[in-house]
Amino acid sequence: MDSDAELLLGTYQQNQNTTICAWNYHTGNVEHVYKSGGTALPKTLCLIASDYLLTAEEDKPLLHIWPVNSQEQIKNIRFVLPDVVNSIDIDSYNNYIAAAIGLKLYVWHLNSGRLINILQKHYQPITCVKFSSDSSFILAGGQDGMLVGYKLENVVSYTNSYVSQKNVGECEPLYTKMDHSAQITHIHVGTFGRKSKFATTSNDCTCRIYMIQNGTLLLTLILNDPLSYVLMDATCWIIYIGTKKGSIQRVNLRNPPRSLEYHIDQAYKDEFSGHQRSVTCMDLNQTNLTLASGSEDGFIILWDVATKNILRKIERSGSITNLQFVLKHMNFTTQSLKTNIILQPLQKNVDTNMRNFVVYANPNQVVFDDEVDKLSEESVPSETLENAQTQINDLKIINKQLYDAFIKMAKKYNS
Repeated sequence: MDSDAELLLGTYQQNQNTTICAWNYHTGNVEHVYKSGGTALPKTLCLIASDYLLTAEEDKPLLHIWPVNSQEQIKNIRFVLPDVVNSIDIDSYNNYIAAAIGLKLYVWHLNSGRLINILQKHYQPITCVKFSSDSSFILAGGQDGMLVGYKLENVVSYTNSYVSQKNVGECEPLYTKMDHSAQITHIHVGTFGRKSKFATTSNDCTCRIYMIQNGTLLLTLILNDPLSYVLMDATCWIIYIGTKKGSIQRVNLRNPPRSLEYHIDQAYKDEFSGHQRSVTCMDLNQTNLTLASGSEDGFIILWDVATKNILRKIERSGSITNLQFVLKHMNFTTQSLKTNIILQPLQKNVDTNMRNFVVYANPNQVVFDDEVDKLSEESVPSETLENAQTQINDLKIINKQLYDAFIKMAKKYNS
């Protein structure tokens, strides 16, 4: 891959003017900056399609969104949340945004800003939330050590779209795990959709690996220090575990131990040593040959995965809070950005009058019935509108039949 084909996005504390920096990590030069978003919270840096960057501000219930080609935020739209957020993730099709706010998990429809559901199963604040790579599942981990897995179809289904504020949490989770005895600090999900594994780390010094489809515990790795971050490579064969002492432990899952629990002691030497304080974030580049890690010591370190040598150090004025490798596509440099994503302010209450979704031929585009009606009435002649409405009604019937058939087949072959 071309050495200039990727950028490293990062955020750090004590940053008054610049919220996000985009580095050429081969040279260490800053190529783009995104301003006026305050200090970005950990686990809140997201790329929306190839169009926007999103972060949540520390100590304020605000989201900040920038077009990738501009250092200034989107104007005339305020993204206000019900409270300060702990973690944010966006599904791979850019249809939904999930936010951990206190004890509750909020799920919005991104293009319309509608609040789809509010889920509450935790007894202490949620610390991290993740979508699966195919957008089929949502995972949430909390300070209480509880891990909860939801099916996205249950969260956004017709029935649950009518959840009122007094009946939050009506959507039952697919599974609930209480394997950790202390706060879950991070969750990483593999890249194989419903067949993938995912890993969690905790202050109880354990890293646990599960199957995402049913929550089956596959392996528990026990270390000597509290753990802060976890990352798997693209094949889910290698796992990197960051500790609060500053070390990064690498474990090869192709030769798993025969027991369900495996103790990693001082004799285990596959370790990346370079940080002086807790590891706060990590990411692998597209080729999985370079590892980036950030720490509370204010350093970003680029590692050669094969040799564990330090390729480059980037020093910042405060703790590193987020790191992410992204492809350096043409949107970063274009003068006029043509976006494929429509953004609206996020609602604070569940819309009890919400109707069904309409899914067009483009499976990534999801809108609501009443939005279609509104746009049609403004710009389409009445006769054409009547014909279109008839076709929409027919398509609704066909979509419902296809959906029912799909669910029936899924239950039959996944039982």
